Amino acid sequence: MMGTSIRVSKGVSCWRMQFLRTTAGLRRFSLDAYREMGLNSQGQRTQTHYTYEFFVGQPSYDKVREAFINVVNEKSKPISSRTGLTVP
Repeated sequence: MMGTSIRVSKGVSCWRMQFLRTTAGLRRFSLDAYREMGLNSQGQRTQTHYTYEFFVGQPSYDKVREAFINVVNEKSKPISSRTGLTVP
């Protein structure tokens, strides 16, 4: 992700949130990043989605801040990614 801007958000994975509420009573949060990849063959903007970390229960500000800084400074590697996604 060098040389490009990324948007990082603390999101909720809905199906996992539902699963964890029924088994542990806690929500699951994720730290995600999106990178613009250009246009596909139909002329639509595309992006790659990266998942960097999951948090069980609502993480503290300091924990999210530290994880965010590690992503931005490329000290953290994604645990999964999906590419070629159409930008909504």
